[in-house]
Amino acid sequence: MFLPIGDAPNPKDYTPWVTYGLMAANVLVYLLITLPLGGAVHPNATGLVDYLIYLDQQIPMFRDGSMAEVLEQYSTEEVLIFIQESYGLQITGWDLAIFEYGYRPNQGGFSDLFTSLFMHAGLMHLAGNMLFLWIYGDNVEHRLGRVGYLITYLVTGAIATISFASLDTASGTPLVGASGAISGVLGVYFLCFKDNTVKVFVWFWFFIRTFMVPARLVLGIYVIWDNVIPLMTAADSNVAYGAHLGGFLGGLAIAYVGEMLEWNSPGAVKREQKRRGPQVLDFKTGQAILVGSDDTRAPEPDLTRAIEAAIAQNNPDRALYHFIRSKPQDHALLSTESTAILGEWLSQRGFATSAGKLIKQRIRKVTGRARARLLLSLARVRLAQNQPTSAHQSLLDALRQDPDYKLELEIRDELQRIAH
Repeated sequence: MFLPIGDAPNPKDYTPWVTYGLMAANVLVYLLITLPLGGAVHPNATGLVDYLIYLDQQIPMFRDGSMAEVLEQYSTEEVLIFIQESYGLQITGWDLAIFEYGYRPNQGGFSDLFTSLFMHAGLMHLAGNMLFLWIYGDNVEHRLGRVGYLITYLVTGAIATISFASLDTASGTPLVGASGAISGVLGVYFLCFKDNTVKVFVWFWFFIRTFMVPARLVLGIYVIWDNVIPLMTAADSNVAYGAHLGGFLGGLAIAYVGEMLEWNSPGAVKREQKRRGPQVLDFKTGQAILVGSDDTRAPEPDLTRAIEAAIAQNNPDRALYHFIRSKPQDHALLSTESTAILGEWLSQRGFATSAGKLIKQRIRKVTGRARARLLLSLARVRLAQNQPTSAHQSLLDALRQDPDYKLELEIRDELQRIAH
């Protein structure tokens, strides 16, 4: 048996309330709804006739006619007794609830996309999903923020369900379970926390141990071995492989766009400037101005050189003054060191989103030691945002870029800072 039981590193002094809330909601549905409805269904229960007709389509029960024809001659009570005695099958109230609120591809409603996420077929189904949500959810919630994480969870859950439905649009079999949404969380985790490790419990006969395994290896096995291969080989199972893959790919897509935008909307930088912008000195008028305030003057010539000169003079105010009036094409001409320093200054002044975007735009264009220097600055920005786990990823990536001795010491100092 191979079972993930934890991951590292995790955000310190952070309580993932949304993750705990989702887990609680799933458990409460099971305790307060699933278990009470687990007994034999009442013969007059709403929706029973439709369910019996559906069941007969899946498992033909009568030689001489359909379920609809049989129900014209016999009562639902007599039919239920026949099914139990002939097939050993007891229909429960929970079966009807799943049929009503699970997502059926041939007639699923919009609300079913979400109600189905909180319903589970049994205790082991619930326990497995909650274990994965507990392991991976805290880091993703911390990175995306509580609201963004909840939206991502629900959206990837809907994507997973639609992916499942697209594989067989005529199917009336309902899909239930949180695994599609949790697969979306795993997709985000795969992209954002590539250097994390997962603690895996191994039990093989008398061999019982735990190992720390690279997170991407564990998630790769989950995607390829547990889902792609069974889906491609048409394995006979009640597992919704298509939903798992759809949710995971949806999470990857959201993470890719989110990292590009620093997990903010395109207008976030301007809002950040208006809300938190520092005052800098206007060297032409001698007056202080607020970053982000309206300034209709034409851009000054050679802003790149002006920014570089201010950085060389260790003058953050003057560098930010020119940076505010520059354009993205000007930023691309900055040296690696200037980009790194300017990004750290922006972060120190409360412009973390702007800093992250500036540094990451340059990271994509360089390799080696230049990339290591930028990754170090990105880690410092992440630390300023109280994102130590994300900073940890950047620092480990920086060490792989063959930094020089001095730079490596700085990187390792930051790693020690995170560790403590």
